[in-house]
Amino acid sequence: MRLVFDLKERERTPAQEKQEKIVPGVVSLFEAGRGSRVAGRNYWGAYNAVNEYLNYFRGKTQDNTLNSLWFGDSNRINKKALNTAMKMAA
Repeated sequence: MRLVFDLKERERTPAQEKQEKIVPGVVSLFEAGRGSRVAGRNYWGAYNAVNEYLNYFRGKTQDNTLNSLWFGDSNRINKKALNTAMKMAA
């Protein structure tokens, strides 16, 4: 999770602290989010939790969320989550 969201263990900037608040929410989605029973507690389930967070909980408006998923930071995070899951599963 920390790898996907670029959270460094030792560095504590205000932006880092703001992003740290994301982790418990994504972990909660991993444990009980949409499709968590189907995906299971594995790398695919972790990817689904990140994807659900980016699609349904990130962004203030639907337009902002969609724009970020297509062209912005959420797109980058989603690709990184998928690549990380695939590398770990291999």
